[in-house]
Amino acid sequence: MSRTATPPRVAVSPTLAASLARAEASTRAEGVDPNDNPAYLDVKRRLLAGEITMEEAETIYEDAFTTSVKA
Repeated sequence: MSRTATPPRVAVSPTLAASLARAEASTRAEGVDPNDNPAYLDVKRRLLAGEITMEEAETIYEDAFTTSVKA
């Protein structure tokens, strides 16, 4: 039986966890499932990897979400 490797767990600060929870709730309130949204998932991955800050994540996601809603 083949098993896929489990990705390493990332230590997430309580502040970041709360921010992600708010972002997901806000996205759901807009009628979008964040788990089905490639822009959100990419920003979340980059944020958790430490590639971008929360402020950068908010800007990137807002730009992507606003563009996708207008389309």
